[in-house]
Amino acid sequence: MSAEFYLLSVPVQCGKTTLLESWVQTQPQGSVGGCLSPDRIHENGRKTRVFWDVQTATEVPFEWAAQEEIDSNDLLEIGRFRFRQSGFDWVQRQMKEWCENQRLQTLVIDEVGPLELRLKSGMEPGLTGFIEAMQKPDQKGRCVLLVVRDYLLEDFLTRYQLKEYIVNQGPWFPERVEVEGLLLMGGQSSRMGTDKSQLDYHGMPQYRYALSQLQRALEQRASCWLSAAEGQDLVLEVRETRVIDAPLFAGNGPISGVLSAHVMAPQKALLVLGVDYPYLQDYALDRLVSAYRVSGRSVCFAPANPDSKLPKREHLEPLVALYTHSDLQALLLYFHQGGRSLKAFLNQCDALVLPYDEKMGLKSIDTLPE
Repeated sequence: MSAEFYLLSVPVQCGKTTLLESWVQTQPQGSVGGCLSPDRIHENGRKTRVFWDVQTATEVPFEWAAQEEIDSNDLLEIGRFRFRQSGFDWVQRQMKEWCENQRLQTLVIDEVGPLELRLKSGMEPGLTGFIEAMQKPDQKGRCVLLVVRDYLLEDFLTRYQLKEYIVNQGPWFPERVEVEGLLLMGGQSSRMGTDKSQLDYHGMPQYRYALSQLQRALEQRASCWLSAAEGQDLVLEVRETRVIDAPLFAGNGPISGVLSAHVMAPQKALLVLGVDYPYLQDYALDRLVSAYRVSGRSVCFAPANPDSKLPKREHLEPLVALYTHSDLQALLLYFHQGGRSLKAFLNQCDALVLPYDEKMGLKSIDTLPE
């Protein structure tokens, strides 16, 4: 048997390095080795990324800060990114030492990204040697946690051919309020001219397909609520419940369905999905859930800026989103104060906004020509 391999594969900018920094502090001294890659802000305001040795607290920069004088002999330039080759050389040397130090029960490598998987650079070839060494029988009883960009997980598994591994589980995840699914399908479908929930895109009524997506994202454990109008034709299964808009909230669009479900399940977070996103890819909901598990914040999407790749918050999408228990309580107060827009609410609360692109299929289909 080899070491146990764990993969932490969640969206960027959701706080995974902070999560691991906090977890490391709770572990017995000298039991965890490896490196994290936090951002560091310098006194002059420049930001750079470093490798942080979790055992010694040593910091080694692996990126040149903006406007910093660059040593051309220590430059690894990829597109607009300017890395320090010396930082990657350091972590490759350290990986061998961490592997040989049997006192280190858990080894963390943050993070495997495009440099390693697409360019065979960065932490390579040392990373390949490290993974091969940790799969040998003499490493039994130890744990390896590899942080992998979520959109590169399949590339990682193809490249490194791990025999056994566990994804997005482990003691580094804190307890979070349980999430249940909410399908919003009570709209009038006036532009479509027919009930959008009954349209067949996938060999079944769209509401049944959307419910299956929610269940997959929540690993079949959660209850699902269906915000539906009276008279809508539904076939419900175990752990599925119709929610009619409460009189207090009725007539105010999607916020009515969200708050009506919240008062039915006031101790839960809600993974919200509109019924009119038939081409939404499963991994979109997976990203919402995993980002919530890491950050503990409400999570939604916004289109990515083509230049910076960062989300454009002014165009965020509130109907494919995860709302935390505490934010749902705040949403109730927002409603009582006259607020009616889920988008405006997410913009004013501390929601985590993830970028999306066209491949995600995050587009509502509202008319027959569409």
